[in-house]
Amino acid sequence: MHFKIVVLFCALNFLTTTRSFGLHQSHIKGLVNLFVTTNDVNNENYYDMIDEYFIFWAGITDDVQVHALKKTLDDDITMTEFLILLAYNKKELFTWMEISLSTYEVELFVRMFNAQDTLGESDALLTQDEFNDLIDNGFNLKADVKELIKNEYKGENTIHVLQFLAAMLKYKKMGKGLNNAQLNKCYALYTNSSNGFLDSHKRRKLLETLNIVSDEYVELLDFKNVYPAAQELKVLLVLWSEYNEDVDVTSDSVSFLTTEEVWLGICDFTQYDDNGDGLLSSLEFYYFATDFFSESEAYILKTIIETFNPYEHPMCAARFLSMKLLKKHMQTQKH
Repeated sequence: MHFKIVVLFCALNFLTTTRSFGLHQSHIKGLVNLFVTTNDVNNENYYDMIDEYFIFWAGITDDVQVHALKKTLDDDITMTEFLILLAYNKKELFTWMEISLSTYEVELFVRMFNAQDTLGESDALLTQDEFNDLIDNGFNLKADVKELIKNEYKGENTIHVLQFLAAMLKYKKMGKGLNNAQLNKCYALYTNSSNGFLDSHKRRKLLETLNIVSDEYVELLDFKNVYPAAQELKVLLVLWSEYNEDVDVTSDSVSFLTTEEVWLGICDFTQYDDNGDGLLSSLEFYYFATDFFSESEAYILKTIIETFNPYEHPMCAARFLSMKLLKKHMQTQKH
């Protein structure tokens, strides 16, 4: 299926200046609404809807820029390819705290949808039986969760890729967070990056341990390198925390960060990463430390500086979360 505003959205997102990736619930909901209504409107209303989408979701209000972008309208890219491009491009309105699908998940799920579609009429739609087959045989989910996803569109003749992503997002698991050993593993993956990117082979091995998909689709865990290693590391940390089951949550709570704490940590990190390079410089760390450590916590800050040496080496997101975990541990010890 072709989608008329594909290139427009892609161009739009290339021009934004923020640093967050993937698709969150609001992005997908807006696209679902747009998809449902575009077949029933005339061209004038169609473009009005696009204008509204720009202003409401992306913050692009420059009439000249929007007019220029409309000239890029093209029918030659499928909706599935568009969604992958959109997920990989930077978006102005994005928060790490809103439920979302990472770039990895969007590409993986869309490729799975395409693979299932090619087994039938290859019309960019799945029948109810094709949809059920994909959920049953493609994902390593609990039986009750599979039933909830399948029942989401029970009785509908066909399911579109946007509806599929919306259902996967709705029933996405929370995970158990990350412990210090896992944070260190991510840090090692970052420090051993090649040509400025995370090692694709090691990244795939890590993703395989999350047991997201069945063996039939495991080859789809090979992703292209798009972001510099430091920026992609943030995405990987969040994803791992959301799917991670290898954390002993019955142990002392200061031995790991919950998924919510990982989200908050990445939010804090992104807020102080002024130039968006995925690293905190000595000055950026100084501003963070000034805001986040009280005078009574000077002893904690001293230990953190001695441990992580942030004024000598830029701090990546994995080390930042390790610092958060150390602070959590020291605060608990004091009490």
